[in-house]
Amino acid sequence: DELRLRALYLFEHCETIFDKFGSKDGLLRAYEALGNVYLALENGELALFYYSKEVALSKEMGMKVRLKRATLGISNAYEVLGNFEKSLVYYRSYIVQNDSMMVEETSHELNVLAAEYESEQKENKNELLESHNELLVNEVSLNKLKVGRNRILLAFTSLGILSAIIIIVFVRKHNRVVERQNKERGAMLREIHHRVKNNLQIVNSLLRFQSYEITDKKIV
Repeated sequence: DELRLRALYLFEHCETIFDKFGSKDGLLRAYEALGNVYLALENGELALFYYSKEVALSKEMGMKVRLKRATLGISNAYEVLGNFEKSLVYYRSYIVQNDSMMVEETSHELNVLAAEYESEQKENKNELLESHNELLVNEVSLNKLKVGRNRILLAFTSLGILSAIIIIVFVRKHNRVVERQNKERGAMLREIHHRVKNNLQIVNSLLRFQSYEITDKKIV
């Protein structure tokens, strides 16, 4: 927690500097970093605040990748706040954006390949037509493999982050339970010590009273 607080201080300081010098790209990075730290600290309200600022600035700058990540951050922030309905809405929006970007990337790559194919076709219509068709099929297959690999990596990354958050929460709860138990044991020991001390004082007083009634000096 101390390291996270230091990180918050640095990121907030960076936000101020970027805002002062009008660095929008720097502000986007600061908003995302602050949202991530507050999310790790389970402060859903502040995480939502910075992710929302990142969404607004990403739309203004046309930064689709940042917008997609900020949308997922908002979904996670609403989940921390217990608003699962809004969390699901933003998660669906994230999925739509992610799929749309993948389609655009694939379409762009296919367009590039098609342009290359047309250029080579004009130069070598008869000789290179068959080989270029094979290249196009291989490139499309490679793109599909890349998309599948990226999805798997994203799933494992999300699982790792979720597991780390669960472990952190579990350790913190366990430490709190141990601390509370130690305090209770300490209180019990102090109470027992106090009672034993009082009982010994009572016994000492009784023995002293009895000694006043004994006349035999040998016994005393």
